[in-house]
Amino acid sequence: MAGWTCASCGGDNPDGTRFCGHCGAPADEPRSEPPTADATTGQDVAQALRSFVAGPVADRLVEAGGTLPEERRLVTALFADVSGFTALADRLDPEQLLEVIDPVISALSTVVGRYEGYVEKFAGDALMALFGAPVSHEDDAVRALHVALEMHRELARVVDELEHDVELTLHVGVNSGHGIARILGSEARMDYAVLGDSVILAQRLESAAPRGETYVSETTVRLTEDAFEFEPVGELELKGKAEPVPAWRLVGVRDEPRVRGATTLVGRDQELSELEPALDGGLVTLTGEPGVGKSHLVEALRARAAAGGVGWLAARCLSYGAGIAYWPYTELLRGDPAAQTVPHFARLLGGEAGDELEHLEPEAFRRGLHDAFTAWFGSRAVGGAVLVFEDAHWADASSLALTRELLRIPGLGVILTARPEAAATLAELADDGRAHAIELEPLGPDAVALLAVDVLGSPAPPAVADLILARTDGNPFFVKELLRGLRDAGLLVRDGETWQLRPDWNDADVPPTIEGVLAARIDLLPRAAAGTLGTASVIGRRVRLPLLKGVGGELGLYESIDQLVAAVLLERTSDDGIEVLAFHHALVQDVAYSRLLRRHRRDLHHRVADVAEELYGAGDDVIELLARHLYLAEAGDKAVSYLVRAGDRAKRLFANAEAIIHFERAAELSSSTEITLQLADLYEVVGAYDRALDAYEHVRAATGDVRAWRGLAATHRKRGEYLQAFQTINDAFTSESLRGVDVLPLWLESAWSLSVSGRLDEAVDVVQAALATADGRRDLVVGDLLLQLAHAETLRGNRDEAIAQTRSAEEVFAAADDARGLARTMRIRGNAEARAGRLDAAAATLRRGLELAERTGNVEEIGGCLINLGIVEFERGELDKAIAYDLQAIEEFERVGHGSGRTTGYANVAHKLAEAGRLDEAEAWCRRALELADRIGHAVSRADATDTLARIHLKQEHYSLAAELAEEAASLYVASGIADQAQDAFGVAAEAWEHAGQAERARAATARARDLATA
Repeated sequence: MAGWTCASCGGDNPDGTRFCGHCGAPADEPRSEPPTADATTGQDVAQALRSFVAGPVADRLVEAGGTLPEERRLVTALFADVSGFTALADRLDPEQLLEVIDPVISALSTVVGRYEGYVEKFAGDALMALFGAPVSHEDDAVRALHVALEMHRELARVVDELEHDVELTLHVGVNSGHGIARILGSEARMDYAVLGDSVILAQRLESAAPRGETYVSETTVRLTEDAFEFEPVGELELKGKAEPVPAWRLVGVRDEPRVRGATTLVGRDQELSELEPALDGGLVTLTGEPGVGKSHLVEALRARAAAGGVGWLAARCLSYGAGIAYWPYTELLRGDPAAQTVPHFARLLGGEAGDELEHLEPEAFRRGLHDAFTAWFGSRAVGGAVLVFEDAHWADASSLALTRELLRIPGLGVILTARPEAAATLAELADDGRAHAIELEPLGPDAVALLAVDVLGSPAPPAVADLILARTDGNPFFVKELLRGLRDAGLLVRDGETWQLRPDWNDADVPPTIEGVLAARIDLLPRAAAGTLGTASVIGRRVRLPLLKGVGGELGLYESIDQLVAAVLLERTSDDGIEVLAFHHALVQDVAYSRLLRRHRRDLHHRVADVAEELYGAGDDVIELLARHLYLAEAGDKAVSYLVRAGDRAKRLFANAEAIIHFERAAELSSSTEITLQLADLYEVVGAYDRALDAYEHVRAATGDVRAWRGLAATHRKRGEYLQAFQTINDAFTSESLRGVDVLPLWLESAWSLSVSGRLDEAVDVVQAALATADGRRDLVVGDLLLQLAHAETLRGNRDEAIAQTRSAEEVFAAADDARGLARTMRIRGNAEARAGRLDAAAATLRRGLELAERTGNVEEIGGCLINLGIVEFERGELDKAIAYDLQAIEEFERVGHGSGRTTGYANVAHKLAEAGRLDEAEAWCRRALELADRIGHAVSRADATDTLARIHLKQEHYSLAAELAEEAASLYVASGIADQAQDAFGVAAEAWEHAGQAERARAATARARDLATA
């Protein structure tokens, strides 16, 4: 069938039709040839585009450059089917049928064209229209629903005017979503189509809609509910959908458009005054939705700071920096050449740090780094300074930890900003209750009018301000972008000293979402400028000009940048004298990035990585950024290698959260069990025990590696799942995969689990058996076995034997120059000496252990030495010093989530507080110790906390309760093999029963204590 080409729009139509199915024009114009696939410029492009869309849209595209790249777009698809057509075909001959269907299709197509939609295809008695492709409007979903309503009305009108007696109605389905828009063509024909579920779901909704109705998807309802009324129809079982799909019936246009709550920045005098305490060293948190004006409010305070001579330090978190340790603070250091000479800073920035840092353990470096930052900020706080930590919702874990420490610097005012979802993060950072919290409130009509003046340069009529308010929720960024979009589209025009909407404007011209606003503004850009914006969005929020030039090329670049800056999509700034382009708002970057096809994003990320490596090298200072881009580029082995490097660097900085991100990405791209083991170890360190178990189990099943077996057992132990730990060890010993493999680490893990679960006698037996199988070995595993034996013997009361075993262990670790092992040795020996009453020796031993632990950065040993120093000071009668040691230890353990260390610290500080008469505080710490001890199965801490709780109730004269708790504690001590503490607990029980008038029970408790003393 030859068909004919519409002279009005260039659309192809089948022979016999009297109206164009694309624009509704009559078929009485001269025929022209269809456009070919190489029609890419000038009038050829215009002709090609007019085969897709109504003339005004085609003209706009031609002005914008005349090309249609493949891209991901937010579209609203409308599928309409004429009901009754099949029955009509049975009783009319073909010529009569054409007399019916031609005006129907023409009328429906005309409605689509009136709203600048695109009729993608006809399918017999059905048509599909797209809104949002090939050109976005700010309100494509709203336009689609207006078209649906008008189609129903238009069909009824046409049917009334037909010569034949027919009964036709429409079924309509509408859905909004993202799809891939592209040109499909050859020399014979060229079509423009959108692929994706957004189109398919619209057709499925149409098939479910009753005659005369329009069914709408959840996404479309969300985009249009301010303008239209809907009724829910429940969840529909649709063909091709695994799950039911919620749908709504379109009722009609709202009589009064719904106005949502608004948020504001303009007129923020009150909020600005509430920020001012930061100028005097105060702490302020500022939360609000994206675009609400947090940064602008902070900038206003900055002007006041400058006028008052107060220093200003701005650390901004970025979305692409969330996985990079200390990203915002690193950016601050880059602007201070003097700071870069500090060894810790030099290492952080990827430079030469000197030999003194070469062999530091990660935690030791982290502590030194934090100390360096504290000194750096402290020097700037002299005379007054403000640190602004912006967008904390994107902050990496290491930066958050550092920020928490910086809050303690005297004279340093701090402002923390974040989106509302990160309010808990801010509360945790400022957990001392001294922060003043500000939540930005809605923007009213007066403020919107003022903001319109700021954007347009002169007043806008109240109707425009009211409309902007309704469509933007009062978000200042949305307000600004909407006003600019209307102005750029020529819908808002200057009238003398004010602005007016064009006479042909209506509500449908206003975007319901900011994505629609930005997509429409991007579509108005020249194609080269839009391409530059997309390239910049791949690089990041802030884009160095040399990198952008290297990735996108220099041809036309500066002109495109000028256009993007003029459109207020990008802003010019500088960094160390290098020009930098910053996205005006993160949402601009998000929308520009979302339009790129995955394969195009992938290629661009690869290009960014290549150019960045050429420009900046591949040192530690850029490895995280290179790894990120290579990962997103799906760059295979190179991406894995760089991700592992980035993960190792994060581990060295003790940035475990960031290290996990890098290793997870590496594991996603590689089947290496070594990577999975590193990831499993990190999960275990941070307490992500479920994920640790999964990772260890994966390696165990794949390779049977002894490290995976031990990791599984250790993770179960740390969760307090001792039966599972023992079962894992037993399974390992019988596994064929470990035949001929050194299993001494499993003996060590078995003894460890037995010890912490209170089975001290069995732990001693296991260690002795393991040492017997070691056959004279003197390696690190043997050293740890000796320490496990010493720990168990200390708790069993054999302190001299324990001390002797630590001396044997010390020889092992000294020979291996293992500072961590030596620190552990001093901790365990100091505990044994303290329990033996040798307090001076214990203090000296523990201080040596603490020095070694701090040098290596081993948090477990730092906390353990502090705990034992607390015991020494308690025995000396120095309660305040003892409590201070315990609290310091707890802080160390909590920082890394060390379960047994935390519960031991909680129980110990509770006991000391009780002895100091601070009973309420002591009871609170007891409750924390008991809750955690029960959760992780730490028997000794459970006994200690219960014992302390008994003593508290004895002092409070709750005698019966005190006696019962004391007996419970004594039984726990007996089960754990700790006789001397069990004896003391029975003594407390006897005293409490005596006070309670229970003489017989008091005598029984005394007898139990006597039996333990003579055993």
